[in-house]
Amino acid sequence: MGTAGKARSTSARIPEPTEAMPTINYVSLSKAMSKALRHRPERIGIALAPDGSVELRELVHALNQRGGWPRTITEADVMWAVERSLMMS
Repeated sequence: MGTAGKARSTSARIPEPTEAMPTINYVSLSKAMSKALRHRPERIGIALAPDGSVELRELVHALNQRGGWPRTITEADVMWAVERSLMMS
């Protein structure tokens, strides 16, 4: 992600989504995060730190406020989407 739009987390472990969870479209989640972090953070109500980062919980909260997801987005969902994006690139 470079220096702009980094989500900070203290956890390095990325839990697998469980079958009991309604499916999140991780491509859509990744695109929503990219748009918010790279282009319009103020549009979803987040302020980037001077180094271009944002607290993970703040990003998760903003994504849930945006709505349109089949269930509540979690920190694990965001981390999973990032991990999947890195694996695909």
